[in-house]
Amino acid sequence: MKKLTIFLSSAALLFSIAASSQSSDKYISSKSHIKFFSTTPVEDIEANNYASVSTINPKTGDVVFSVPMQSFEFEKAMMQKHFNNEHFLETNIYPKSKLKGKITNLDEIDFSKEGKYSANFEGEITIKINDLMKKYDAVLSLGNGIRAGAIHDSHDRAQMAEMIINCELAEIGRAAGCQMMVEGPGHVPLDEIEGNIMLEKRMSGNAPYYVLGPIPCDTGAGYDHISAAIGAASSARFGADLVCYITPAEHLALPDVNDVREGVRATRLAARIGDISKYPDRRENERQAAMARRDMRWDDLERYLLFPKVARQIREERAPKQKETCTMCGDFCAMKKGMEIFEQDITDKR
Repeated sequence: MKKLTIFLSSAALLFSIAASSQSSDKYISSKSHIKFFSTTPVEDIEANNYASVSTINPKTGDVVFSVPMQSFEFEKAMMQKHFNNEHFLETNIYPKSKLKGKITNLDEIDFSKEGKYSANFEGEITIKINDLMKKYDAVLSLGNGIRAGAIHDSHDRAQMAEMIINCELAEIGRAAGCQMMVEGPGHVPLDEIEGNIMLEKRMSGNAPYYVLGPIPCDTGAGYDHISAAIGAASSARFGADLVCYITPAEHLALPDVNDVREGVRATRLAARIGDISKYPDRRENERQAAMARRDMRWDDLERYLLFPKVARQIREERAPKQKETCTMCGDFCAMKKGMEIFEQDITDKR
């Protein structure tokens, strides 16, 4: 009876199959070794499981693992407790996971000879989190808990180590059929925003990126929604997929309803600025708004604005004496003079 040891590697997981028995056209192991390892700025995490059952079809390369989740052994008892408890994998309710996939370099393994072989593997892991995410069609956001709290901490080692881990997790989650996105920083100087987004996109396989602004300066308290909007416009321009709104109360107090309203408005404007930079085909709305403003067509203008009610309120409260002008220039209004000179040409082109 042949004895084969095959090492399968996939992202942060290592699978070792000691196939000591053969049934029909498959190799079977009742003591497969599964190991996962993660390094963090605080401590390394490693777990081993020697109780998994696995099968390999040497003709097709199909591999199946049945994994008892409570059999993972950690160096520290607290890690093992957290891994199994109700706030994480709930292994008392979801006792087993399954891994199915294929060996992609099957031609490099000689199943007729005893020995040790390294195999490349692609497949899908099904565990509690996967099932829940798929059931509810949800997106798992990988939080940036060690993000910089000031621009002088931007891209320090702890933050970058966490970003690397989150990008790896995003790839693992998507390989398992889950929707994943990576959460980004909160405080980044303006000149570093492009590089931050480029790093996340490269390391995560272009996973969606969610940024908290970012705020590009630390001296704008009271107007941090404006600071964040400047950072958000830059983020959107360079490829961020989702931006978080910041309120005027940021770093000072809990926001009230008006703070939230102003924060959302500033962020919507930032996203719009970023989008029309990234997608020039979306600028037609801007052109139509500019033409309506040029022609003093105030009702038409409102149809193209992000905040038409605010614009109407300001116009009505402080309307110029001469209604056909836009501000305080009166007879010297550039738009009015331009229309008087080029009205025929403009009318003909409409």
